[in-house]
Amino acid sequence: MRPSSVPAPGSTKGRLLVATPPLADPNFDRTVIYMLEHTDDGAVGVVINRPLHEPFPHELQPWERFLTEPTTIFHGGPVEETALIALARLEG
Repeated sequence: MRPSSVPAPGSTKGRLLVATPPLADPNFDRTVIYMLEHTDDGAVGVVINRPLHEPFPHELQPWERFLTEPTTIFHGGPVEETALIALARLEG
């Protein structure tokens, strides 16, 4: 069995996936997803084209000092609708 940290053959890790219509699942119809991980065990990605247009949530205030403009939260789903994934660029 392949370790989960090894990309699967044909992995989409690091790529943009663009859903074109018609896609039966409305959660993914017309979305652009940046794939963070894709192995034989599953995949994780973030939707980058569905901004929520809502005020910055109070629960995220401790992280606010790390943010740069634009501070936008995007709606993804349908998996883990109560979880957040953040993208960051580290300079070193």
